[in-house]
Amino acid sequence: MRTKLTASHIIAYQDGGHRHLRDGEIVWEGDTIIHVGRDFPGPVDATIGAPGRVVTPGFINTHAHLSDSPLDKSFVEDRGGRQFYLSGLFEYLPTRTAASDPAASRASLAYSMAELLRSGTTTVMEIGSYPESTVEEADKVGIRLYMGPSYRSGRWRTGDGKTVSYDWDEATGLAGFERAGCPEADFYAGHSMGEITALAAAGALSDEDGLRLVAERGRLMETTAARTGGAMLAIKAGRDEAAPVAERHGLAVANDNSPQQVVLSGPLPDIEAAEAEAGKEGMRAKRLPITGAFHSPLMADAVEPFLSFLHDIELRAPRAPVFSCVTAAPFDDVPERLSEALVKPVRWVEVQHALYAAGGRRFQETGPGKALAGLARRTLEGVEIVAAEPAGTAGE
Repeated sequence: MRTKLTASHIIAYQDGGHRHLRDGEIVWEGDTIIHVGRDFPGPVDATIGAPGRVVTPGFINTHAHLSDSPLDKSFVEDRGGRQFYLSGLFEYLPTRTAASDPAASRASLAYSMAELLRSGTTTVMEIGSYPESTVEEADKVGIRLYMGPSYRSGRWRTGDGKTVSYDWDEATGLAGFERAGCPEADFYAGHSMGEITALAAAGALSDEDGLRLVAERGRLMETTAARTGGAMLAIKAGRDEAAPVAERHGLAVANDNSPQQVVLSGPLPDIEAAEAEAGKEGMRAKRLPITGAFHSPLMADAVEPFLSFLHDIELRAPRAPVFSCVTAAPFDDVPERLSEALVKPVRWVEVQHALYAAGGRRFQETGPGKALAGLARRTLEGVEIVAAEPAGTAGE
């Protein structure tokens, strides 16, 4: 559908700067603006008139205080006396904070989002105490959000109304710092290398050890692949259709990603033969841009060195179950499962069903991508799926 909006004032961007256009037009088709100016020559399906109005690009708000700005108004503007209004931040902020509870703060979030949209704001940057609720509210209204969870070790106060002092609580600040980098969930799971990320997010290992494991895993797999070669092939088919193709050509089912996607792994000549057969059978097949047969027996030389490296890593009990792609069940022996994962298939379909059977109904993909969210949509029904910005595809 093509729509034209006419307005008395339009702020547009041209030649490196903003321009003020009087009595102009904006025409868009679907979600794409196709004309900004005057006298659009083509036909349109609908026209919206905005005489006396200003149309601008969406504003960016970089200092919002979404969960408590409505309280500022009620305390300072509506109910506060002159002395309260003129008092310093260190006097009224503790009072304002004490007057609110989590339910009130979440209601303030919803109110603030609506207020931002009414003001023309389409992007907001927020550092706040309720990151999950803030993301949910932003999703409801369609506003673009950059969110940073807040935490602190110190709080200012004044006991006599004259002198500012500080209360320090390093343990609370450090705990908040850890929560900010570790999403809380009832269950965790990671696809392939993502198992290490999931273990770190669940507190089973430190971020530093997680990075060490990722680096060593990559080094061992790269050196092994340099000796053994190999390739991987994604087939748009379920395991029941793709497994016979793999068996006929001596290949491994490396990734069982969804009911519509399986990845095979093995020697390059056999991958090429499987690709040709899949095409003849009417199955779409695509070679992955890698030079290794990951999650197949060709990675066997990497297993023992990685297991030895894992034995030097300090492991802790996770704060929630972390599911292994080898067993499609919670990790029972982290070093054994992570090391044998190098030669075993990623049973991602089974992992997703196991999470669902355990009670999982809201699946949130963390990190810069939507690949796993897409796999979940193709695998599970009756669940909520949340993801970040799109990037990449699932697979090794």
